[in-house]
Amino acid sequence: MSKYTVSIVQALKEWKTIDIKRLMCSISSQSLAHEIQLIVVFSAEPPEAIINSCNDGIADIKFISTPPEGIYEAFSIGVEHAEGDFIIFCGGDDFFMPGLSSILHSIRENLNSYPHVIAATVCFGDKRLLKPSRSKFAMTMKNWCQQGILYRRDIFTRYYFDPMYKIQADHKFNIEIIGSRDLDIIFCPEIVAYFSRSGVSQTRPDLQFWKDMPAIVSQNFGFIYGIVCHLRRWFGILIYGRPENRFKS
Repeated sequence: MSKYTVSIVQALKEWKTIDIKRLMCSISSQSLAHEIQLIVVFSAEPPEAIINSCNDGIADIKFISTPPEGIYEAFSIGVEHAEGDFIIFCGGDDFFMPGLSSILHSIRENLNSYPHVIAATVCFGDKRLLKPSRSKFAMTMKNWCQQGILYRRDIFTRYYFDPMYKIQADHKFNIEIIGSRDLDIIFCPEIVAYFSRSGVSQTRPDLQFWKDMPAIVSQNFGFIYGIVCHLRRWFGILIYGRPENRFKS
């Protein structure tokens, strides 16, 4: 058993006092806050007052400064410093909900038999619930919401966020996870986080990932899935145009 039940890795591009305080409150109010480690990886210097006010109720907080090289580089640095049995990721304006404590209690009671991945529900900014799908076909169309996925820390000794993909590296990562034959995944109805707004992938395409996705899907899910992904991509071009032309810049 690790030092903490879960490590939360947050990537920050800029510091907003209201957002960081809301995140801290959402963690310190968890019934197992003393078993949560928070790792904040940032590229902009934080106000000292924020750091000095961030020690209430949370077991351990690490602040790690890094050059602004992208969110997945920040996540990977956070993984290197994580000491929890599980790792979950979040952005600058996200926060956690009571469902996280329910999962942490279950992990504590059944750690040795617990699966490698816990896929839970996330509340989106417009009050929609984002539930991860069990379907491989659904994964080829829409990624899981990273704020709701808890990964066993040892997964990252075999899988990693591919630096080739600046916007959708976690989509490739989750395709590999769900396609693996030796990783167990459970799907939970608990709402574990509030995802405050749409991510960059909704407003700007990862053109390299878009180009490589049929091959990635075929390698992890099988040839038929890859063909379907390829056909759907080209139907999308015929109807909507190429992604670099239809997304906002």
